[in-house]
Amino acid sequence: MMAHAPGKLVLSGAYVVLDGAPALVAAVDRYAVADTARACQFVSDELRAAFGPLAPPFVDTSALRDEGRKLGLGSSAAAILAALWAHAAETRPGDEPARLRDELARRAYAAHRAAQGGGSGVDIVASAFGGVRLCARQPDALPEHREVVLPAGLVIEAWACPQSGSTPALLGQVRRLRQGQPEAYAAAAAGAHEGARAFAEALGRGDEVGCLEGLGAQRAAMRALGQAAGAPILTPAVLALGDEAEAEGAVFAQAGAGGGDVSLYFGRRPSTPGFRARAAALGLRPLALALGAPGAGFGPPPGGALPQTSS
Repeated sequence: MMAHAPGKLVLSGAYVVLDGAPALVAAVDRYAVADTARACQFVSDELRAAFGPLAPPFVDTSALRDEGRKLGLGSSAAAILAALWAHAAETRPGDEPARLRDELARRAYAAHRAAQGGGSGVDIVASAFGGVRLCARQPDALPEHREVVLPAGLVIEAWACPQSGSTPALLGQVRRLRQGQPEAYAAAAAGAHEGARAFAEALGRGDEVGCLEGLGAQRAAMRALGQAAGAPILTPAVLALGDEAEAEGAVFAQAGAGGGDVSLYFGRRPSTPGFRARAAALGLRPLALALGAPGAGFGPPPGGALPQTSS
């Protein structure tokens, strides 16, 4: 039996979602695919936490990578959910998907958290439920979430960075700052909190200008947080391109934890040829992603892509 689960992009609220700020996460149209008819060739810590002594199904996450390099699209969360859905398809064929969704999301969250030693859970929300969702962290539980609609006038472009970021390493550096120098952390993160709240409020109004202002405040705060923590949250290329974007009335920032992977261009119109040329010169390239993909489910993913390799 086969099942699939989408990847994600964190559009707003990175890092400070762990402190209670609202986060916006979108499911994307790239999928992990699981197949119970094939043996799992590599059992990750997350799959081991989800299945215990049981053998998990084969899982393919290659669509969430770029020539073998991770893109920061939540492949571990998508892999758990795809595997759990495939297992349910084989062992609980009479259960309705709507009844399974909440249960499997909670199981995936618990496994992901156990394997990674924490995390906000917004990647599990996106992969399990799909769409574009505004999330609020809950203590030791799957985040509260609701589906929202992005303003029609807000353009979002994804750009693949030339390097991958290590989310656990970046989170660890920020965690050490928060624990060892709480005042320095609070000062650096304050703008991110304010920006995340402003973005969420503007989103509710359908106000793309307010969204851009909130995103700009978060970008500036992420730069300050990275400097305070000694963490490369914004890469040199993203810092340089941020000035180019600002001149266009746009915001260019890292998605999620940063350090590479995927960067995001937010504007009221598409990026200009000049920006694109500068981005290409710095090693970035446009990444075709559609936001708001459906959540995990039975069968092959939309488009019919089938597993090729285990990851």
